[in-house]
Amino acid sequence: MKAEVLICIDWFLPGYKAGGPIKSVANIVNSLKATTNFSILCSNTDFGDFSPYEGIEPNCWLHQQGYRIMYLDKKHQHIATYRELLREKKYDIIYLNSLFSFKFTLLPFLAHKLYRNKADVILAPRGMLGAGALEFKKKKKSLFLYMAKAIGLFKNITWHASTELEASEIKAVFGEAAKIKVATNISTVASAVDKLREKTADNTTFFFLSRISPKKNLLGALKMLDSTELDNQVNFKIIGPIEDQSYWKQCLEQIALLPDNVKAEYVGAVPNVKVQALLKDCHFLLLPTLNENFGHVIIEAWEAGCPVILSDQTPWRDLAASQVGWDIALEDQEEFIRVIRYCILMNQAEYEIYCRKTQKFLKNRVTTEEILAQNKALFRI
Repeated sequence: MKAEVLICIDWFLPGYKAGGPIKSVANIVNSLKATTNFSILCSNTDFGDFSPYEGIEPNCWLHQQGYRIMYLDKKHQHIATYRELLREKKYDIIYLNSLFSFKFTLLPFLAHKLYRNKADVILAPRGMLGAGALEFKKKKKSLFLYMAKAIGLFKNITWHASTELEASEIKAVFGEAAKIKVATNISTVASAVDKLREKTADNTTFFFLSRISPKKNLLGALKMLDSTELDNQVNFKIIGPIEDQSYWKQCLEQIALLPDNVKAEYVGAVPNVKVQALLKDCHFLLLPTLNENFGHVIIEAWEAGCPVILSDQTPWRDLAASQVGWDIALEDQEEFIRVIRYCILMNQAEYEIYCRKTQKFLKNRVTTEEILAQNKALFRI
């Protein structure tokens, strides 16, 4: 008998601006829908948008390929709606996808508790308990976590950790007794790169692919490119929605200071289906993030055959040994600049070695039966 799973998530397909969580949940649903009945509740707008999706009727169940989904408008994002929906159908599991979401985690969770719903609850914090993530809105988050622990709000739930590192972050906040299941995020990877892009010392394109917010550290990336002290032509494509306007203003001020040989271009938010086409002209992902729970954008870079330059605040480590990129201590700016210089001066033959290695790395580390089995076990399949 198939498990009945209710997924609550702020944003979902056809949305794309919220990035990783949408991809994580979509990959779970598409990979497990043959053996699990998924129902999804989400908002009827994309991240940062005020206008609802065109052509999608809100507040009713819509049947997609292998799952059903309801897009809630603002008027229906309240506890009474969740109470009604939990009474309407018996679920085995309620799967929540944010620790600090009021409307799509706390409200459905409170409806579950107040009205004594019998479903088990799984909560995926999606990297929100990482040290870097907790630094943003620190006082507000600290107060919430203090209160949640004081009243035992999450006492009887199961935590979904995407990595062992995230499991340790959950225990650091909620204690060793926290019930945790580790299931690596499922990634779907397209066919291998068939034609490699040209790479010379006078033709290097770095790209940043993420939301523009302090946590993703675009400003740090711009400062690194400003400090290479090379005359070679460098392009930098900035891809992603602007989450923080004041932070983006700082980035624009830094862009204005870049030397003439470094050209930064803001591409904007790009739908998932168009990302790979955009990356065909790019060489390296530059993402000195302050915290990354998994990093679907990293997978997308490798999928396009692009090596990555990351901070050490992601689960992807020892990348240089596999020749698929570099993971560098966040505070080691000199090493970041050294690697960027190395990438700029890299010739075609060496670059092709890195590109080919990304495809092997994806096969051996990202798309495995073990990862699929972990996610099946998460939902007790």
